[in-house]
Amino acid sequence: WKEEIDAQVAARLDVARVLARFAFGRLVRPKTFDDVWLVNGLAGYVAVQALSSLMGGNWMKMHIMDAMEKLFKSPCYGGVLQSTDWVTKNDPAQLETSSALTRSMLLVYMIEQRVGGDTLRRVHNDLVLKAVEKVVSPPYGAGEVERTDALSCTPFLKKIREFCNIDIRQFVGQFLSTPALPSFTCAYTYKKHELEIIVIQTLAGNTSLESAKYSSDAFFWGPMTIRVMEFEGAHDHQIELKGEAYTTKLPCHSKKAKHRALVAQSGQADSERKSMTASSSPVLWVKFDPNMDWVKKLTLVQPQTAWTTMLKNERNVLFQFDAARSLRNMVGNRGIVLESTMDALVDALLDKKNYYRVRVEAALSLAENRGFDKLLKYVREHYFYKLGAAAEDDYMVRANEFSDKAEYFVKRGIAQALAILCKPAVTGQTDATESVESEAFELLYRLLRDNNDAHNSYRSCSYLATLVSSLSDAALARSKPEDTELATSEIEKYFKACRLGVGPPSRGELSAACIVGLTRLDGGTGSVALLEQMMASKMTYLERKGAFVACTWLAQRSLGVIEWLLTIVGQAREPPRIKRAIVRLLDEFIFVRDGSREVLAGLRANTPLAMRICESMMGLLNQVSPIFKFQLANLVLKIWGKGVPSCFLSDQEYKKTREGIERRQRAEGSYSEIGVVKTTFDAPSPVKVEKVKDERKERGEIRKISAAAEVKREREKMSSTGVPTFTFLQPVKEQPIPISIPCPA
Repeated sequence: WKEEIDAQVAARLDVARVLARFAFGRLVRPKTFDDVWLVNGLAGYVAVQALSSLMGGNWMKMHIMDAMEKLFKSPCYGGVLQSTDWVTKNDPAQLETSSALTRSMLLVYMIEQRVGGDTLRRVHNDLVLKAVEKVVSPPYGAGEVERTDALSCTPFLKKIREFCNIDIRQFVGQFLSTPALPSFTCAYTYKKHELEIIVIQTLAGNTSLESAKYSSDAFFWGPMTIRVMEFEGAHDHQIELKGEAYTTKLPCHSKKAKHRALVAQSGQADSERKSMTASSSPVLWVKFDPNMDWVKKLTLVQPQTAWTTMLKNERNVLFQFDAARSLRNMVGNRGIVLESTMDALVDALLDKKNYYRVRVEAALSLAENRGFDKLLKYVREHYFYKLGAAAEDDYMVRANEFSDKAEYFVKRGIAQALAILCKPAVTGQTDATESVESEAFELLYRLLRDNNDAHNSYRSCSYLATLVSSLSDAALARSKPEDTELATSEIEKYFKACRLGVGPPSRGELSAACIVGLTRLDGGTGSVALLEQMMASKMTYLERKGAFVACTWLAQRSLGVIEWLLTIVGQAREPPRIKRAIVRLLDEFIFVRDGSREVLAGLRANTPLAMRICESMMGLLNQVSPIFKFQLANLVLKIWGKGVPSCFLSDQEYKKTREGIERRQRAEGSYSEIGVVKTTFDAPSPVKVEKVKDERKERGEIRKISAAAEVKREREKMSSTGVPTFTFLQPVKEQPIPISIPCPA
């Protein structure tokens, strides 16, 4: 078999990044820590530009968009890239984290969008290449290469102003001096042949401001383009954003009489035509920041007909993808989906000229909007063939052939869409929807059971992993014992084949998907022995990561699994990337998944298990890897805040402190009804925590402190291989979310 398509794409991106960072790190050095972001950003953006020539411009646009979404999901949004704070000066490892590298690359991309590619290339040739030319290469064996010049941010931005007469120093500076990022909520209304625009800005990740009352200087400012598509053509308008809220009026260029005539001549349904005529709006749709000039999160509120028109008539991949994603879950949000919307989604899925990400998003939107018949018809026609004319259900799975890479990704997206179809309908369960959901589960099950790679020249492990994950999601959504049994038996077959080495070699993604699927379907009762056995054996990186993901699902039933994972992190034989992966998974599990509120309450409660988990995390802060320490410190502070963790507080002390903080928050206007107290990211001192804990233990203010005998008993439950067992699992108790108080001097 040939290498997997996913592995090929990932390998190209990794090789490009490594080569670019090697070249910039070898030949160009930053002048100070404040200039590290520029070297990293140029290296990352050069890698993306090199791959765009190989994989196409659409891939680059989607990659930039994915990088923005990834940055908003990161723990600290990339952190502060340029600051006089002692943390940046004394712990520069945070500048090398994945989120910081992504933020640096996006800042260089944003600079190019504002000054142009030609200007950026001239500045690169004038500064970077000259710095490379000054490198003195001694004769062979004479020693290391001597670097004689450094790259600095200040002359870089000055050179840009010199070449194009655009001063972007203040605009870029606001993205460098704060970890915050702008999040925009936009809307518009048509009135008196004008378009009233409103843009509301919020700050995502601004941990330096605890109050909800921000000053005007804290918000991001700068020009933003708005594209208005009317009946007579598109018109671009530029506004200057400043402050929390911005409103303006834009003129419409189309004539009202011509608009009504075009609506009357259109072939749309009567209900849609009446609504469009009544509004008398010549505006088809509006797109804010059409060229992605901002690193931002943007939510646009506009009618369903506008998104449908954008999906049908636009050829820009960003516009199509945004429209297809915005049309998701119209049933759940508004209760009705227009027939033209469903037709537009089907056309986007069938059109092979569309980028594959747009087709996948259209399939997922069809599933969310309960487009049963259209989606199931597509699956039967493209992935099955009929054996006879008499029986309707007599279908056989077509053999896989992944020579068309776009169709390969679409097929994986269809598997995810079938899993969405198996979810219960929002408007109630009927016999018709029950039969359709059963058919969707049956098709998904048969795709996995009858998978045929006889004529496939590519490995299909990633595709099978997607089928396994989708089948487990579908079985959990249907909650029927017979479906769960079918899914479990089929997933077990693939898992045993992977462990025995049967089939094409893989990186471990199929085994990882099987581990997670079996753990979720089993509910944790029978998968404990399986995980213990796998942890004691040799596994690939992806298999170990899948086992850790399965452990986080088990942690929803017991917080003891978190302590078990922290014990693995503390083992010296584990590689650094495994430790960082565990911390990222814990962060996602505690703060992102469903049920995270109960888990967070259990970690903040005054219980021996919560105290042991807190002590383990604080002890791991002494690890050698600076990037790991930075990630773990952020996780500790997000759970317990600064000062003494709430799990070490007595009930009386907790109640008194909580009432005081709530009174102060009400006075400041920052009180939240759910009781979540905003905390700053100041590192707690383990020494102070131990001191206060000992003092309160002597006064009898801390209940149920974990005794040495209990700790020794837990250590004795470890297996002979040094891997702790799951025998100490304890259920998560429903408790109010505690808080953290400042540590006394």
